Amino acid sequence: MFDGFLLFTQGRGYPDIPTRRFLRYLVEQLHLPAYCLVDSDPYGFDILATYKFGSMQLAYDANVLRVPEIRWLGVFTSDFEEYCLPDCCQLQLSSEGH
Repeated sequence: MFDGFLLFTQGRGYPDIPTRRFLRYLVEQLHLPAYCLVDSDPYGFDILATYKFGSMQLAYDANVLRVPEIRWLGVFTSDFEEYCLPDCCQLQLSSEGH
């Protein structure tokens, strides 16, 4: 059972700078855990990687923008089998989808 509080934020797609700085602050100053729930596709993984490792465009600010402590909650590709999710919950990757 969860004994505490939960603070939820969402970046509405790729993480913007204020969201990344806010999350970094919560982890660093308030010692809160950070979790990431994204789609199970290359874009979702890219979003997770941007939070965790930072971005190439802002590499000079990585120390205040990245959150290496963030943990990936899912969605994992194995979840589709494990939870018997119907095929309509999955999208086929196209050549544009990596």
